[in-house]
Amino acid sequence: MATALTGYAAIKAGIIPVALVNQSFIDARDFTESVASIEHYYQEIARQAKEKNKENELSSLEIERATLDKLIENELIRVELEKRIVKEEIQSLVSKKIGALEEVKTPQFGGAVMALYGISADRFRELVLEPKAREEIFAESLEDEDNDFDSAIQSLRDRAKVRILVPGLHWEDAGVIVRGR
Repeated sequence: MATALTGYAAIKAGIIPVALVNQSFIDARDFTESVASIEHYYQEIARQAKEKNKENELSSLEIERATLDKLIENELIRVELEKRIVKEEIQSLVSKKIGALEEVKTPQFGGAVMALYGISADRFRELVLEPKAREEIFAESLEDEDNDFDSAIQSLRDRAKVRILVPGLHWEDAGVIVRGR
């Protein structure tokens, strides 16, 4: 019931969920922008290589599957981190990690991100850099406990209650799969 209420509250607030993950959700905006940026990236790489190798192309459905799987993992990590570390401290650690990347501070960074991914530098920070920083912080917290990152992620995935609302994608065996589309 809590998952249904979370989804209902999100829709009522004008946010359209594409997946319900335990007591939170992945919104359609993050999902569609992430998929579009990955497709843009692959198109740009193919254009720069001036060749289209059909064997190396990923289908849109596979990009959607892999993207949603990663967004779900990012959400699981975010929630788990908030159980371990105060939310404000997490944001401070994330900002420090991103701030340490010198190239992020250059004016060329925004143009490069736009050209390669088709999204703004701020959105790239939200969709890519911040989740990656949280992942690194989570991995570091596991080292302190002498715990393995891959095992911890698998445990989070195994325990997750996920409902996917994208047609043709389903949560099965602790991951997103393609089925019936």
